[in-house]
Amino acid sequence: MEKQELNIKISERIVHYRKSLDLSQEDLGALLDVSKQNIQMIESGKRNPGTFLLRKIAKALGVTLSELLEGI
Repeated sequence: MEKQELNIKISERIVHYRKSLDLSQEDLGALLDVSKQNIQMIESGKRNPGTFLLRKIAKALGVTLSELLEGI
């Protein structure tokens, strides 16, 4: 799997969990102490969040990192 394809799959999972909690990109950014623009870049697959931020995202979304990445 190519890196870009992986980023897109991860971004789709983040969007899914964020929307299931009825959070805006701004809300998620505030929970993570990052900008809305940063969340937009991650969710569009244009930015790789890295392991540390992925763990923070998973925690903010109420899932484990394993759940966030399941099936990817």
